[in-house]
Order: sequence, then C-alpha cells, then structure tokens
Amino acid sequence: MKDLNAEILDRRFSDNCAVSLKVFDKIQSMSTQDMETTAFYVASIFPKDEFVTARPAMSHTPYALFIRHLFMVKHKNGALLDQAHPDRIKQYEENCSVSSQWEKSFEFCDALLKEFDNIKSLYGQVILLEVLAHRFGDLALLSENRELHIQKMEECYMQSYDKAKKMGCSKQVFTPWYWGACYFSKLGEPEKASAWFMEFHKKADNMGSRSSYVNKASLSFRLLRQNTSDSIFKNHVKWLKRHSKSGAIRKALKAI
Repeated sequence: MKDLNAEILDRRFSDNCAVSLKVFDKIQSMSTQDMETTAFYVASIFPKDEFVTARPAMSHTPYALFIRHLFMVKHKNGALLDQAHPDRIKQYEENCSVSSQWEKSFEFCDALLKEFDNIKSLYGQVILLEVLAHRFGDLALLSENRELHIQKMEECYMQSYDKAKKMGCSKQVFTPWYWGACYFSKLGEPEKASAWFMEFHKKADNMGSRSSYVNKASLSFRLLRQNTSDSIFKNHVKWLKRHSKSGAIRKALKAI
C-alpha cells in the first residue's frame, strides 16, 4: 500500500480526484490494518476546520467527489440522478452499477470516520457522513433491507447536519435536508419528504442565488407540491415569501 498512500499525498484532489478511484479498487482486497493506514493518509489531505470556516464561499466539490469515488460513483446525485436530470439516463445507470461491491467501501469509510474523529476534523466528518447518507439512500432504492438503509441514511444526514452546525459550515447546514427530502420523495415517503423539504427551505438562509442553487430550490418546490396538500404548500410558500433570506429560494418562489 506504500505506493498508493504516497500517491494520495502527492496527487490529493487533482485530476478530478482520480486517485480515489484507485483507492476503491485497492480496498476490495485490503486488510483491516491496511484500511486504517490508508484512511490515515486520506484524512491528512482534507482541509482543517478553521480553513473551511474562514472561507464560507469555498467549494466543497473536490472533497465530496473524493469520497464519492470511494464507491465508484462518478456522477453527482447517485440513484437520484434520473430525478434531478432525466436527460442523463446513461450516467444514472453507471452511477450505482457496482453497488454490490460497496461493502468494502463502507468498511473503509468506517475507518476514515474514526481517523477524522482522531484528528478532530469536523469538516471531514461532515462531508463523509453526507456522502454515506447518499449511498444508504441509494441502497434503500436499489436493494433489500429498505428500512434499515433508510434508518442509516437519516442518521448520517442528521449527524452531518449537527457537526456542520457545530463548526459553522453554513452550506452543509442545509444540504442534508435537501438530499434527504429528495430520497424520501423517490422512496414514496410523502410525510418525511414534505417535512424535510420545508426544513431545507427554512435552513437555507445562507444559500446564494447561483443557478445550481436556484435549480435545487425549484425542484424542491415541485417535489414538495407532489408530497403534501395544497393548503400546507400554500401556507408554507406564504411564510417563505415573508421570511426567507435565501436568494435561490426567493428566485424560485417567483415562479410559483
């Protein structure tokens, strides 16, 4: 594993986190000790909490991508891709094509989560827990043990949210609610979906107005409308028009 660990330190997040795809291949045959050692090197390249909180506009994409590649998921949105981008069906089919091999990925992520905890990296835990929640949501949609995977998904989102709130990572305070709501919606859980979408809207005050955020906000309103009654939807929209400070939420509201 020495060559892989040296490459992790050398390449880090370059080339669209290509080295983490190599980690996925290697962990399929790693011993527990090798996983712990490689987890140490992966944790060491993530930014410090104080670096993140000093840069509220910082992109989290490369760090989430690194973790996503540990599951060989190359495109955003996992098993939700057909819901968010129906035109990208080929990428959707690719996204979870190796989910049968995720057992080792989860085992490695357990070691990585412990390492982030050892070095007191809340940020590492925030990103890792949200990606883990996504993958449990995927498994709830793709495999058996649906209820167990839903439970684990919800627990990971809540842990990610709690740690993001603790460290003051403003973006990660609202994203777990959005993604959890999308999974609950696709899973056919309307009460959970509507509750999580409304919580997302209320926690998104720091959500800017760039196009990707507006698209997420617009999709959230469309799915909320499908998962709740007209009266609850209208009252919620009315409340948001008075109180929301989010540029993306307010832009999306104009189209309702």
